[in-house]
Amino acid sequence: MPNTDNIEIRSEEVQEIIGTPPAKIIRIGITVIFALAAFLFIGSFFFKYPDIITARVTVKGSNPPAEIRARTNGKITDLFVRNKQKVKNGQIIAIIENTCNYSDLLKLKNNVKIIKKNLSDFEFFILNYNFSDNYRLGEIQNIYSALIREMKEYKDFIELDYHDKKVAAYKKQVKALQKYMINIKSQVNLSKKDLILSEKQFKRDSDLYKKDFLSPADYENSESKVIQKKNIFEMRQSALSNVEIRITEAEQNILETELDKVNQKRTYESKISETLSNLNAQIRLWEQSYLLISPVNGIVNFISYQAKNQNVTSGETVFTIVPEHSSKLVGYAEIPLSGSGKVKNGQNVNIKFDDYPDTQFGMVRAKIKDVSLVQSNKFYLATLSFPDSLITNYKINLHFKQNMQGNADIITEDLPLAARIINPIKRLFYEKF
Repeated sequence: MPNTDNIEIRSEEVQEIIGTPPAKIIRIGITVIFALAAFLFIGSFFFKYPDIITARVTVKGSNPPAEIRARTNGKITDLFVRNKQKVKNGQIIAIIENTCNYSDLLKLKNNVKIIKKNLSDFEFFILNYNFSDNYRLGEIQNIYSALIREMKEYKDFIELDYHDKKVAAYKKQVKALQKYMINIKSQVNLSKKDLILSEKQFKRDSDLYKKDFLSPADYENSESKVIQKKNIFEMRQSALSNVEIRITEAEQNILETELDKVNQKRTYESKISETLSNLNAQIRLWEQSYLLISPVNGIVNFISYQAKNQNVTSGETVFTIVPEHSSKLVGYAEIPLSGSGKVKNGQNVNIKFDDYPDTQFGMVRAKIKDVSLVQSNKFYLATLSFPDSLITNYKINLHFKQNMQGNADIITEDLPLAARIINPIKRLFYEKF
């Protein structure tokens, strides 16, 4: 066995072997490096790197929570529900302190409904209506008192029956005048006959007077009788005309009295109707000011008010009504101005909710449904749809809660890696040339 200890490392033969790598190894290495570089270069045209814009997103149901805000300052005097209790649309949740007795207001509302229901036969209704002055209505008291006063005046108007009595008197007068007119007509006819006979006698006396068979005194006496009969006839005709005029005037008075009654009745009813409308408006205004009413069906959620006698401030949210069911999810993303022009309808969005860590639950996929045309508070608002509801990429179905928030990654473009390398060079080229 040769002795390896006697090999001279620094000899020219050894240095030649060590310093000159085999050509085959060099060729293989170069080929591998070139192939790898070619693979990366070609792959850069196929491997895509997404362009992402990050935005804050809020997810709501198609029936978003309804906030109930106080419209006046004061303390809660009555609380009718418990936290997390189901409520219906229009249900009263609480009452804010005021000077009106709510039970009296409910009675008044019921009376107003009864009055409105009987407006078609208002005259009969008002004669049998029981007017109550014992309500404590606070700021509504004045207009309610005005309504009661007008209704009592209308009742007095009906019970007095002044116009009908006046019409009856006029009709009685017309009846008497008509009887008198019949008598006058009879006298006129008799006077007319008497005048005709006198004229005939005067004609005969005239013929005798012309033949000198009648003295001048008798002729003049005959003529005088004709004149007297004619005066009587004309006087009775004049009396008949006066009676007819008086009948016409009485009938005209009847029409005017009946018209005046209609007008006064219409005025009373119009005033009552107007006051009733104003009272309704005041009641609605009072309810808006002092009643906290649920606007939808759902579950009431107490925010910072849990019991009676807590003070509320005008404008602040006191309760929130969360709908029990929401048929459709809608997301609202606040897109920053930088890069917002790349956001288009139909683009994919990956959402990571604050309540559900993405490392444990995954991401929810959504799509851009619409983008606002005008910015608001330095953001554009994009509406998102959820094709797969809240099922994450880990196949976990997240429990929906109103106003869920998180970060949204909007994938605006899937550009090849080569394009990301070429685009900056292209920009420099266009900026220079």
